[in-house]
Order: sequence, then C-alpha cells, then structure tokens
Amino acid sequence: MDKHIRYRRLEETYNMAVSRCRGDMERSVVGCFGKYGESAEGQRQLDHGVGQAVEYWNDRCFEQFAQLMEERGIRNKLDELDELLEKAKSREGESSGFCESGITDRVESRMYEEKQNVLRQLEERAAGLRVKRDTMGYELAQLQKEVQDGIRVVEGIANEFSGEEVDVSGDMDSLLQELNDLIKE
Repeated sequence: MDKHIRYRRLEETYNMAVSRCRGDMERSVVGCFGKYGESAEGQRQLDHGVGQAVEYWNDRCFEQFAQLMEERGIRNKLDELDELLEKAKSREGESSGFCESGITDRVESRMYEEKQNVLRQLEERAAGLRVKRDTMGYELAQLQKEVQDGIRVVEGIANEFSGEEVDVSGDMDSLLQELNDLIKE
C-alpha cells in the first residue's frame, strides 16, 4: 500500500473541481453565441471552438496548479507528513513525548495556513483578472462607440450620394451584443 496518499487526494480533489468548472464554462460560452449555433454548421463550429477553448483552459489550469505545487514543494511536504504520521503510529505505546492529537493539531494548523496562503494568492490573481476584464470592457465600449460613429459617417456619405436613406449597420448590433456578452462572462 502506498503510504503517500495525501498528495494524490489533493490532485483528485483538484481534478473534480476542474471537471465541475469545465461544464459550467462550456454552458456559459455556448450561451453567448445562441444565434450562431442555430444552424448545423454553426453548431458544429461552435462545438469545436468551445471544445478547444475549454481544453486550453483546462490545460492552463493544470499547469498553474502544478507550478504552484512545485513552487511550494507541496508534494514533498505532504509525503513527509505521511511519513511522520506513519512513524508516529508505529511509535504508539512508546513514551516518545509525541501525542497523536498534538501532531494532528499541528498538521491541521499547518494545512490551514497553507490553504489560507493559496486562497490569498488566488484572490490576488482573481483581482488582477477582474481589473483586466473591466479594462477590456471599457475598451470594448470605446470601440463600439467608434464603430457606431463610423457607421453613421458611412450612412451619411451613402445617403448624400444616393439621395435616399441607407442602413449599412446590418447585423452589427447583434455582433456587438454577442461580443459584449462574451466580455461580461
């Protein structure tokens, strides 16, 4: 029996969390392109694109997880913890001055501290991503305004030369809405 089980359990927990998030992400992305997926070809292309995006996201998350675990030496620490607990159990009955409840308390305290550090780092990264998202939303709004201004200019020129009112915006509104929805997600 493998004595080093804590790291394996951590990886299993991570994989379960990513699997749950993966399904949520697929539904969110597909929801942004409702009209696009109405045709068979559009749905096929959408499924393919979403699959690639989700796979990239999954791989990127695992790389970040592995990098964090390596930077912190989590695997070695958890393996050492497994070994220490195994030694403590083997010494049970000897008066070595170790109390299993004391070891358990220290282990739980250390695990809580590490968990808090990881959560703090994840919050910092999430805050940075929120700032980037907000910046991109602002830039998108500016681009939308510029596109709408450009459309007005083109419509004005077309009206001037044709003598009748011309609408060149076409599906521009639906495209802008889909882009805006994607940024919000």
